[in-house]
Amino acid sequence: MKDVFISYSSKDRTFVDELCSQLRKLNITFWLDRFEIKPGDYLRQKINAGLRDAEYLLAVLSPNSIKSEWASREIDAAMMHELSQNKVTLIPLLIGDIKHSDLPPDLQGKLYLDFREGLAHGCDDLQRLVEFLRPDIRRRKELIAELRTGLPGTPDKELKLREFALFGTDQTIQKAALTGLVAAQSPSSICVIVERLLDKWGLNTINHAVRMLRKLGPNGLAGLAAAVFWDDRFIGTRFRLISEAVNEEERFKSYVTGHSIEGSISLVCASAALTDYSPPLISAAARFSAQYWFDGVLVPFFLPELRPREVKAAARMLDAKVPGLTGVISRRLVYRGSTQGKEAGILRRGAIYHINTTIMNKV
Repeated sequence: MKDVFISYSSKDRTFVDELCSQLRKLNITFWLDRFEIKPGDYLRQKINAGLRDAEYLLAVLSPNSIKSEWASREIDAAMMHELSQNKVTLIPLLIGDIKHSDLPPDLQGKLYLDFREGLAHGCDDLQRLVEFLRPDIRRRKELIAELRTGLPGTPDKELKLREFALFGTDQTIQKAALTGLVAAQSPSSICVIVERLLDKWGLNTINHAVRMLRKLGPNGLAGLAAAVFWDDRFIGTRFRLISEAVNEEERFKSYVTGHSIEGSISLVCASAALTDYSPPLISAAARFSAQYWFDGVLVPFFLPELRPREVKAAARMLDAKVPGLTGVISRRLVYRGSTQGKEAGILRRGAIYHINTTIMNKV
């Protein structure tokens, strides 16, 4: 069974070939005479079978096709099918030098798609055609628009946004849900974005999560700082956004400027700047997450030496400002402290790869 049957004049083959190419890219199947009819086949029988098995008939209407006997028969058959099924099955496509008044009377009342200036100029109508033939594409487009606005009026909207942001393999939908979470402006939304940032999969979505946290003010920056160094993906972007946001902090600015070499800063200096010279909330976030590895993979910077009481103080500050963030970090990252457990011992210092890698130019 085909999605569409294409009725046209052979003199309009160039346009029809372009149309078929676009339909093929979108996995829309079509019945076209020169592909379906083989030497020796009964034309009428094959055409009737194609009309019967197709969901819709695309009538390519031009000065050529309205004079074609075969095209007229195919259109008549589709119109009869419409009447018997009580649903739209014929979609007119206007091409060439044809006017509305040139159409057969029974087609003049139909809404048509206008390609008289060519397929490239009719991109909006092509999109309308695709959305009509593929309602799943239309529904996806509508879902993305709703997610970006934060699902207004939807019960449990943050829970639904979380599901779309964290699960599935469609990164466009995940990014739309992350944007919607920014509209929510709540601590729980920050936790979801951080949770997505700590996922291994989907570079486009990870980069989008970084940028969304920047939009959530100081609490969002705390979320970004909590996940800034666990791996080196988009590390320059992460640190740049934090630096731009806290550049008014004189101690932070002085340290970064003083330790920059030709306008760049190493990962070691960035670590020190975040943990020791940034605003208290950002510093607490970086300190709290510094006690963790991720799946045993060493992160690319010197981890700071932290005592348990410092980690606890950082956790208290985070819990007061962004409830749930410490829980996200603890669930998603793996503790890397001393063998005596979380409550005792000084966390070991790591000297690891890319230590002197520069992550930001012209700080």
